[in-house]
Amino acid sequence: NSDGTATTTAWGGTAPYTYAWSNGQTTATATGLATGYYSVNVTDANGCTAHDYTYVSYNPANNNCYCTLTGTVYNDANGNCVMDAGEAGIPNIQIHCAGFGYAYTNASGVYSFRVPSGTYTLSEAVMATYPLAACQSNAIAVTAVAATNCTQTVNFANTVNPLHDIKISLWDYNAAVPGNTFSQSCIISNLGTVPESNILAGLKTDGQINGASISPSGIFGNPSANYYTTAGNTVPTLNPGASQVYSMNYFVPTNIPMNTNVIFRDSAVHTAPMANWLTDYSPWNNVNAHTTVIVSSYDPNFIQVSPKGVGTPGYIYLTDTTLEYMVHFQNLGTYKAQNVVVIDTLDADLDWKSLRPIYSSHHASVSIDENGVLKYTFKNIDLPAQMYNDAGSNGMFTFTIRQKPGLAFGTPIHNKAGIYFDYNEPVITNTVLNTLQEPTKIDEQHSKDRMAFTIYPNPAKSGFTAVVDNVSSNAQAVISLTDVSGRVIAVKEMKLGAGRQLIPMSTESLIDGVYFVHLNVAGKKSTQKLVIVK
Repeated sequence: NSDGTATTTAWGGTAPYTYAWSNGQTTATATGLATGYYSVNVTDANGCTAHDYTYVSYNPANNNCYCTLTGTVYNDANGNCVMDAGEAGIPNIQIHCAGFGYAYTNASGVYSFRVPSGTYTLSEAVMATYPLAACQSNAIAVTAVAATNCTQTVNFANTVNPLHDIKISLWDYNAAVPGNTFSQSCIISNLGTVPESNILAGLKTDGQINGASISPSGIFGNPSANYYTTAGNTVPTLNPGASQVYSMNYFVPTNIPMNTNVIFRDSAVHTAPMANWLTDYSPWNNVNAHTTVIVSSYDPNFIQVSPKGVGTPGYIYLTDTTLEYMVHFQNLGTYKAQNVVVIDTLDADLDWKSLRPIYSSHHASVSIDENGVLKYTFKNIDLPAQMYNDAGSNGMFTFTIRQKPGLAFGTPIHNKAGIYFDYNEPVITNTVLNTLQEPTKIDEQHSKDRMAFTIYPNPAKSGFTAVVDNVSSNAQAVISLTDVSGRVIAVKEMKLGAGRQLIPMSTESLIDGVYFVHLNVAGKKSTQKLVIVK
């Protein structure tokens, strides 16, 4: 009826029914709705529940019921608050329309809202990298009167602080299943304000899964076992706001036990040497550790969080103020999906205003409403069905968001998403969980996940023995020796019996110095320092 209402009808339960819409309304009919996705939970007198979703759209036959508020956030090079020729737009800047929600600028710096008649205040979430120009106001009132072709234009003039801010992250593209190909996405992003043409990146595995095939090829070299690097300026130039994704493909051994933790470490800097990560604007996102768990099956529509945290509760520190999420989607239907929309109701303990899009496999528009409902809209992408194009049927995106300040220990932070392929029922992802915890409690959990061992003699000359206690019967073990740069010198794989086990290792070929012995027994890991003196 084009009247901004949606009605739910419940049956099969015991009346009376209560209703809880995603926008806070509590009657069977929700009114005054703007365009967008809405969900409703219905509870009957016995406490039984059901839920459903709907989409409220504008009537495509007429556009007189809304007005478009749009504009460009741009680099005002001459500081006159006029968008002159050659002044480029700035991507991924958040604009707030009070009472309506948030939108992000696209690759050209353009944002837009479709709003009913009313008075609105537009403001920009100002970033230190792109401060407002001195002449620019940041609270601009706009009166909109819905009518055919109604458009109000409000631009925002910014300046640029030249700085380097490289980010690297590693995500599972699918699950690590024994006997199958396991793929990861390594994403290098330029979050700074200057083009970067000398990026150096490196990735190291823990030796349990080896032999990476990397696409595109010719970017990463493999100078030593389990180590891959882009030495030689092979990474293409990244402009501000741009990302480059690399596919890392491994074969998972058939004999690796279920629930084994496999650890990957990566790092990136704007220019060599790797120690330059300490001079980056945000050095904490230049280095990354990622843990993959060996499983037997998985759902390709899933969400991940980094840091993952410790244990099932996902314990993290209060200092882990920024969380990064990746949402994966795959078309498992029988025909292409023209449009894909992902809805994510953000946790109330997250600061919605701090959300920043990082990477997206397809062009997307991003918005958040005033209730913290995040929406990624992939329009006209014609996502192939998996049965016809397995690789092309996948999509993904990442974003970062900060915790609210002042949260108490024990606070849980949940996240999941609903994925809409055209007008089908949504596919609901898994739920990821982080829990704020005291450092001592996290250390206690870490200790449960470690495998205790000792080495003797230490210092050693021609060899040493690793002593492993309390090993379960037939546990799969990997012991490796590395130098201080992380280069793997020796690896030994074996099955260990129950009780105390002795593992000899030769050091005849080593020169004097400090080395590290790494032990992984059925996913439990530990490291000891070894000194060689001859």
